[in-house]
Amino acid sequence: MSLQRRGIAEIKAANAEHGFHFFDSSTKRFFRSRVLSATFPGERDVYFVTSEQFVGSEYIAPRKYTVRAFNPETADIRTVKPFNELTRYRALRIARDLAQTVGTGRAGFSEEAAKPVVEISEIEEGQ
Repeated sequence: MSLQRRGIAEIKAANAEHGFHFFDSSTKRFFRSRVLSATFPGERDVYFVTSEQFVGSEYIAPRKYTVRAFNPETADIRTVKPFNELTRYRALRIARDLAQTVGTGRAGFSEEAAKPVVEISEIEEGQ
């Protein structure tokens, strides 16, 4: 049974209520991050997509997209591999496919594909 649909506003609120800073304006500004509005509820997580853009002193990278997984029990957000490498279309498709297959036993993406690149607690400990 998949999770009830949760919108980005609900995910942002839960994440902040649990003391995380994923959606803080300063965090988003630092990474030049944007959050797409589409959400995809799965068995354990709700998947959504962000985009980031690197801007250097002499170079502006193209905007790339990343699939994220929100855990409703902990309000933690994980990065799903690959980080900041996808087109918008591909990221949305992967998020949808992960929601439909991870934890269901159906063919599709493997459990390995849904593992985080880095745990959020590792990032916060380094601050």
